[in-house]
Amino acid sequence: MRVLLPVPRDHERFSPSRLLLQSQFETLQRVSQVLARSLDFQQTLREVLRTLEISGHLSRGMVSVVDPDAGDLTVHAVHGLESDEFAAVRYRPGEGCSARSSKAAAAARSPASATSRAFSTGSASTTRDLPFIAVPIQVGGALQGVLAVQPDEPDDGLLEERLASSKCWPT
Repeated sequence: MRVLLPVPRDHERFSPSRLLLQSQFETLQRVSQVLARSLDFQQTLREVLRTLEISGHLSRGMVSVVDPDAGDLTVHAVHGLESDEFAAVRYRPGEGCSARSSKAAAAARSPASATSRAFSTGSASTTRDLPFIAVPIQVGGALQGVLAVQPDEPDDGLLEERLASSKCWPT
């Protein structure tokens, strides 16, 4: 006698949303491993951004840190660039997507960064036809900086899911 087991439908097993969720979970695990390995701040930032690109398909990552005296965001790491290439980049409160995200202490996103000057990063590292995500980095409830990334692909209808998972990485 033959027993037939139900087989998941392809659209259930391989839905874009489900595949994205699996990829995001793996990326979160890898980012956690990177954070646990090193106490060198700059090296850790570079490795986190590299991991987000390789595992999470989130390119052109950038980390900005709040200057406690001026309230500006200063860029501390940009994936693929050396520090002397972005050392002078600062955002005043409300300037660019990263600064708007920090001012509101909430995540911000744009379907394509070219659609609004507010989502400009001030860096040549962004690609204007790709979505842009910026999430605040908070420690103990206090804003410390902003993580900004761009998905590798144009908006595929999953930008909100990417935004939701991105909120997990910098906390």
